[in-house]
Amino acid sequence: MIVNKDKEVAGGTIAVRWEPPLEGACPVMSYNVYYREVISQAVKRKWKTVAASKITTRYPLYLNCWKEYEIAVTSLTAYGESNFHDSNTWKLRTIGGN
Repeated sequence: MIVNKDKEVAGGTIAVRWEPPLEGACPVMSYNVYYREVISQAVKRKWKTVAASKITTRYPLYLNCWKEYEIAVTSLTAYGESNFHDSNTWKLRTIGGN
């Protein structure tokens, strides 16, 4: 679902981009963008979530520089939220700069 591929992103402001579900699926009411800081493979912070509008397929996140993160996106329909594990997870590191 997420189309971002960069492993490093300059600065702490990033635009998460994703593809909408396939046509014919239940209409999307909104999306949830999840993110968490990765301290190490064994230590990861709890997932935080922000809601994005159903009319968008991108959302800005404001993260700290020089940190590693994991990001995932789910969709919400009248039947509930899509399976979190169906979303591919974007793993990235924010670096200094603009």
